[in-house]
Amino acid sequence: METISSAGALDLLHLARTIIRSRTRSPNYFDHANRFSAALLSGPLGVARDYYEALGTDLTIIDAHYEALLSQGEAAAPHLRRATVRLQAMAEPSRAAAAVPSLRRALEGEACSLLEAARATVAAITLLGHATLTRRVSAAAAARWLTLWQDRLSQQDRQQEAQCGLCLLAGRSPEARARILAALDLPPGALRPAGATFAAGVAEYLDRFSETGAVGVLLAGGLPFAETLRAGDQEALIELLGATPAHLDRMSRLMRLAQDVRFDGDERINAGFFGMSAELGVDVVDLDGARVVSAEVEARLRREWVPYATASRRRADASLAALRPREALHRALTEITDAVSSLAERVVSASYKA
Repeated sequence: METISSAGALDLLHLARTIIRSRTRSPNYFDHANRFSAALLSGPLGVARDYYEALGTDLTIIDAHYEALLSQGEAAAPHLRRATVRLQAMAEPSRAAAAVPSLRRALEGEACSLLEAARATVAAITLLGHATLTRRVSAAAAARWLTLWQDRLSQQDRQQEAQCGLCLLAGRSPEARARILAALDLPPGALRPAGATFAAGVAEYLDRFSETGAVGVLLAGGLPFAETLRAGDQEALIELLGATPAHLDRMSRLMRLAQDVRFDGDERINAGFFGMSAELGVDVVDLDGARVVSAEVEARLRREWVPYATASRRRADASLAALRPREALHRALTEITDAVSSLAERVVSASYKA
């Protein structure tokens, strides 16, 4: 594997950040995203600003890239799949290191694509995270983190790909829909939730698309940079979250629902549309947001939120109770859980769509 210094990887991260911050969303968006990232990583784990901004703010370039592809219409389908493959390659240290020279040239050029900026960010996190853990914990723990990071990144990318793929289906002929579904390996059943109630549709959406909120990627990616944990506790937390995915799954679903409670009828795919699709027995892409009374859907989502958040916290507390004998591990995971729960409540109460 080509040797890339930590300074070189960090420089790549900064080059990508310049492009991401100048070509995608507004400064106000990035300010909010930075505070969100800090609340989840800086407070509970002591992750430094460079890393929490990369994981929680800069990596929003991933969904920005997938969404930008939708302007190509049906032709976007193979590009969605290609983006997933190319992003995932950067979560492998040897491939990330080999790509650094070409990524640097792309970032320094005048026409760097959003995909290359995203790949550079993923590559830098992979290299910096793995190098940090290799110095601090056992090789086995560093390898377990890589597996966890690769899995959570894969979930995010594949769910973004599938969600954008569903968005492509709206208004298209049965033949065009079949071609798009085949290109993305999506079954025809992906168009409609299996359940028949609003609550069942919301639950299925969270099962299928919770990682589009990127909380699992954020938390998994931050573990190597956790400065408040001793090496042994850091290793134990990596092992726990890798062996028990329910912890990150629960937090990802909670935050995804929190982000969707403020219903956006301009989106093609979200928790509200999935709830209506299940209840009405129609394909989700055939619902017309312009004919939906957003206030009514939002009121129903808020009614779903209260029992869902309560049940989620009850399950989290039961899991945390089992960790009490391992004091440092219990404290770290409790602080992460508290941060996610608190932030989710703030998102639900916010006066804007998160």
